[in-house]
Amino acid sequence: MKSLNKEVKFGKAIACVTVTAFTENVYLDGQVTNEKITVTDKVEIVAGGNVVEKGNVKVLEYNNLTAEIYEKNNLNTSKKYTKVGDKAITNGEETGTEIKNAIEEMKKELAAEFEVKTEKEINEEEVIKEAQEVVELAKQEGIENLKSATEIKNWRKKYIAINNEGGEGYVPLKISKEQYQQATKVLQKRWTRVYHRVRFWL
Repeated sequence: MKSLNKEVKFGKAIACVTVTAFTENVYLDGQVTNEKITVTDKVEIVAGGNVVEKGNVKVLEYNNLTAEIYEKNNLNTSKKYTKVGDKAITNGEETGTEIKNAIEEMKKELAAEFEVKTEKEINEEEVIKEAQEVVELAKQEGIENLKSATEIKNWRKKYIAINNEGGEGYVPLKISKEQYQQATKVLQKRWTRVYHRVRFWL
C-alpha cells in the first residue's frame, strides 16, 4: 500500500488531500486467482489542527439543484463556491479545481508506480478506439457517400417500414457526417498531443 498527500489552501483552513493505492487478492472458489489494484481518495478540511469536515469535493454554481444549499448558507447566487462534505464551503471554483487536479496527478503517479492505467486514461483510450472504428466504417462506406444524421434517421424509418414491416429487425449501420467529423476531431486532438510530446522530448 502507498499513499500520497497534498495540502491545498481552503479559505482560512487547509484541505488535506490523500490518494491511496493498494493491491487486493481476487478469489475464486477459495483460491487466489489474481490481484487487483484499488485506488481511493480522501479530502479532509483541517482547521486549528483538527479535522472539521471530510467528503467529496464539488464546485457549486447556482441552479435548481444547488438553490437550497445557496439559501441555507446565505451564498451569493452570482458566485461559484467550492464545497467539501456537507458543511465546508469556500469562495470560488479555483480551490475545487486545484483539489481535483491534485487527486488526478497523485492517481497518475500511483498508477505509474503500480503499472496500471488511471480511470481517465482508460476512458480516453475507449473514446479514441470508438473514434477509430467510426472513421474505419466511414471509409468503408465512402466518405463522399456519408449522409447527415437527419437523412439517416429518415432512411432508417423507410428501411424498417419496407424490410422489417415496421417492426424490429436488422438495420444496416450507417455513419453520419456528424459522427465522422466528431471522430476526426478526437483523433486530431490525440495526434496533436502526441506530436507536442515528441517535440518536447526532442
